[in-house]
Amino acid sequence: MPYYFRAVALDFDGTIAEDDRVNPRALAATGELRRRGRHVILCTGRILAELHAVFPDVDRFFDAIVAENGAVLSLPGRSPRRTVDPLPHELQQRLAREGVPSRTGDVLLATSVEHDVAVLEAVRAMGIDAQLVHNRSELMVLPSGVNKATGLSEALAELHVSKHSTIAIGDAENDHSLLHSCAVGVAVGNAVPALRAGADVLLDGEDGEAVAGFLLGPVLSGELRVAPDRWKIELGEDEARTPVCLPGARTNVLVAGVSGTGKSYMAGLLVERLVDLGYTACVFDSEGDHTGLDVLRGAVVVGGAEPLPGPTQLARIIRNRFTSVVVDLSLLDYDAKRAYLQSALAQLTALRRESGLPHWIVLEEADQLLAGITLPAEE
Repeated sequence: MPYYFRAVALDFDGTIAEDDRVNPRALAATGELRRRGRHVILCTGRILAELHAVFPDVDRFFDAIVAENGAVLSLPGRSPRRTVDPLPHELQQRLAREGVPSRTGDVLLATSVEHDVAVLEAVRAMGIDAQLVHNRSELMVLPSGVNKATGLSEALAELHVSKHSTIAIGDAENDHSLLHSCAVGVAVGNAVPALRAGADVLLDGEDGEAVAGFLLGPVLSGELRVAPDRWKIELGEDEARTPVCLPGARTNVLVAGVSGTGKSYMAGLLVERLVDLGYTACVFDSEGDHTGLDVLRGAVVVGGAEPLPGPTQLARIIRNRFTSVVVDLSLLDYDAKRAYLQSALAQLTALRRESGLPHWIVLEEADQLLAGITLPAEE
């Protein structure tokens, strides 16, 4: 699936910009990605006003901006909004009395890392539920639990794109959550050692020059596959007690065997593992063997004794809710099952081209349902 990745999340300082100047080749590459139908999201620790001061037309180049390290989301044509309640103003006032210079955005408080002890003591003394986040020489104080990953999740929900269809690129300490949350995490050559140690892909070059080459390179084009261990599905163990795993995405699996050997159980186990990892699956259940999957968080069952949603509505449910759906076809006759499946697959193929969803399509009794059906081509 060459166009599996639908979005790229980019850090700003040290990744596509250096000394407040955006690399022109990186910017040109993001423009090319957007022309190809990909979303490009800027994820930065900067306060929006300060970002606009050095990059006045930044809004024209990105489909969304996650600012203040995840605390603020800005979308084209809309007013920026907070993703979390701000810190109390009294914190900055207390720090000012203690001689600690700081800046505030809509949510965060920013200062230099040299003041981290003073800031920590103030946070503790005031009993504030806050976290201190290092970004090279900068220190950010944010409400607990907010980071670039949580901010990106808000942006992706607005764009109807899954984190499993997103690549993240960064360079500093505050990019750990961003890289780890996405399908593939990429560190530039000038990244801090800990980020490079945990990244899935390491770029040889530094900042914007390296990013430009990667964005138009083989990973995003689908020519080179990266399968991080954190997204692998463990199905069990072999005779040597070695874990048996499958990649969580971009692979095809055939479950075959004679009747009564546990094919449906294995298929259901696979779907359970996928849902646990946040993947979206659409299961076409010919005999009603998988209706019990509705106990999983993020999974629903449609059809059966209830009216089936039309194929267009089925695609809309998946797109708008990132929901895994079991389509119970058990009460339809053979011809009706195949007619519904053919129309639904056409809708889901179009949806995958647009958003990357659903990540998996599971066909129970595929040898019967697909007989004589022309499958839609995926780009």
